Amino acid sequence: MIHDATFAAEMRLLQERFNRRDLTRETLARYHEYLTTRLTDEQFRHAARIVFTTDTFWPSPARFIDAALGGSIQELAERDWQRVLVAARAGNYLELDRVPPEVRAGLTAAPMYQIHTANEAYELPRLRTAFVAAYTRAATEERSNPHPTLEEPARSRALPGTEEGEA
Repeated sequence: MIHDATFAAEMRLLQERFNRRDLTRETLARYHEYLTTRLTDEQFRHAARIVFTTDTFWPSPARFIDAALGGSIQELAERDWQRVLVAARAGNYLELDRVPPEVRAGLTAAPMYQIHTANEAYELPRLRTAFVAAYTRAATEERSNPHPTLEEPARSRALPGTEEGEA
């Protein structure tokens, strides 16, 4: 849940940054309604700062979600594909019950053993496409359903069973 004071302060800063005329109450209410069911106060503040420093145009509500989670669904799918690929090539098969739901969906469509044995020319691109498509579907469903909060921001999270996931 995003506190009203935090929301108002961050949106005011963004309006100044983007030379945006004052938003109507209705527009601000729509942004708040969408974001408060998906982000915590801290996540929203983090996302607003990323938007403030990196974006060129006024952000959509979904852009705040992307910023809070470390990238768009497509970017996260590609990053996780690279992590899965490294793990598979090293023979480190990930346990499905220990990975996030979107990675689990990707690995259901493109199993680790197939990735491990795939040839580079044909099978690996097909598996990548299947992984990214399944991941994207699962993550899109997750983001479109309002719930108390999404996963923590800055998605440099490591996948269990990968070198970066070993503590």
